[in-house]
Amino acid sequence: MAFISSKSVELIPAKTSLTPCILDDDPAQLDMLSAVIAEMGYESIATSDPEEALKLVKRGRCRLALVDVRMPKMDGYEFLDRALRSDPGVHIVLMTGDYTLDSALDAIRRGAMDFLPKPIDRTRLKKTLDDVAMLYDQRRRVRALEEQLLKDLEFHGIVGKSPAMLEVFDFARKVARHYTNVLLVGPTGTGKELVARAIHQLSPVSQQKLAVCNCSAMVDTLLESQLFGHMRGSF
Repeated sequence: MAFISSKSVELIPAKTSLTPCILDDDPAQLDMLSAVIAEMGYESIATSDPEEALKLVKRGRCRLALVDVRMPKMDGYEFLDRALRSDPGVHIVLMTGDYTLDSALDAIRRGAMDFLPKPIDRTRLKKTLDDVAMLYDQRRRVRALEEQLLKDLEFHGIVGKSPAMLEVFDFARKVARHYTNVLLVGPTGTGKELVARAIHQLSPVSQQKLAVCNCSAMVDTLLESQLFGHMRGSF
């Protein structure tokens, strides 16, 4: 049975939502690793069933998996291959009591984040957990910033970040407050109708229907009657 190396390490609870998955066919090893990881500030999920661990990876429940290489149902290398096919962004750390440099290099080439020899060194394990947690939290913050940026740059369905578009958005907000006519000019496909709809949505009459007419499709001799109607027998 492999035990955790007893090197001292500062245990500071990690402020992260990272949930490591521990996969090992030895119940004692599962309990021991779970306890050690809990001391390091992480809440883990321990299982001896590779299929259950794969489901956790597929659902995005576990972004990091600590996997024993030698298991009867599925060895660590097969789990590594299947997990990466399901989620190329998952971090897999293989653990083994038969560590060799060649096996470590092979694991890294196949996509493993690390290859840890047993007994597991506490300092190295904590650094691995902290590195993945930091990367995971950075990605979450980047996604949150991107979503906020997209929200800030969106103006009633129009997305723009150039100074010219931001000026258009600002002008539309100002003019929409007043009962006035607005003439929007620009080449075809530049979004004039989108801006018109945005102004209408911001205007005091936003609850009323906005009528959209494609004047280029109208016959010029009948434009007036099509817009304003005509008396029967006028033609």
